[in-house]
Amino acid sequence: MIGAGSTNACVYTIHGTDDPVTGIIHIVLGGSLSVDVAAVQNHTGEIIKFIVGQMSYGYLADIMLQSEELRWMGPRRYDYAGL
Repeated sequence: MIGAGSTNACVYTIHGTDDPVTGIIHIVLGGSLSVDVAAVQNHTGEIIKFIVGQMSYGYLADIMLQSEELRWMGPRRYDYAGL
């Protein structure tokens, strides 16, 4: 998986980084990882979206919520909120 989003949370869960070169190396070497995937279907059975679950989502959401109150700290607010 190569991250192309703003937070790349799923890529971090899989590779531990959002570095595109690391993602390409994993693809080229045939790396694999089991993850929970669900599909959302409409009433005719056509797949509309795929969803990838991740255990860290609640933690990341908590950090983002807490960091909003610390905007005056600049980018360091994420480190502080995570700690």
